[in-house]
Amino acid sequence: MKKYTQADFDAFEVIDGIKQCPSGDYSDIRVFGERCSFSEECSFGERCSFSEECSFGKRCSFSEECSFGEWCSFGEWCSFSEECSFGKRCSFGERCSFGEWCSFGKSCSFGKSCSFGKSCSFGERCSFGESCSFGERCSFSEECSFGKRCSFSEECSFGEWCSFGEWCSFSEECSFGKRCSFG
Repeated sequence: MKKYTQADFDAFEVIDGIKQCPSGDYSDIRVFGERCSFSEECSFGERCSFSEECSFGKRCSFSEECSFGEWCSFGEWCSFSEECSFGKRCSFGERCSFGEWCSFGKSCSFGKSCSFGKSCSFGERCSFGESCSFGERCSFSEECSFGKRCSFSEECSFGEWCSFGEWCSFSEECSFGKRCSFG
C-alpha cells in the first residue's frame, strides 16, 4: 500500500471542488480539508481531522480520536478506533465497527450489522439497520430508530420516541424514555 505525504495530498487533483484521493496509507497526515473523496482501503493515523462532506470507500480504517465534520459518508466494512467523533448527518455502510467512547451528531444513519464499543453516544434521530450491536452504557437521544434483531448490552439509555424493530434484545438495566415503541 502506497504511503502518502502531505505534499502528495496537496498535489491531488480536484474535480468539481472535490479532492480525489487514491487508495493508500495516509497515517502521516493529520488534517484534511473539506470535500475529500477517498478510494477503498485507505488507512489513517491517530487524531486525524476531516472537515465536512468527505467520502470514504469501503474497508477504510481510522485510528484513535479521529474527528469528522457534517455530511461525511463511509462505505461498508470501515473500522474506527476509540474516541472518534462525527458531525451530524454522517452515513455509514454495512458492517462498520466502532471502538469505545465514539460520539455521533444528530441524524446519522448506519447500515445493517454495524457494531459499537461501550459508552458510545448518539444524537437525536439516528437510524440503524438490522442486526446492529451495541456495547454497555451506550446512550441514544430522542427519536432514534433501530432495525430488526439489534442487541444492546447493559445500562444502555434511550431518549423519548425511540422505535425498535422486531426481535431486538436488551441486557439488564437499560432505560427507556417515554413513548418508545417496540416491534
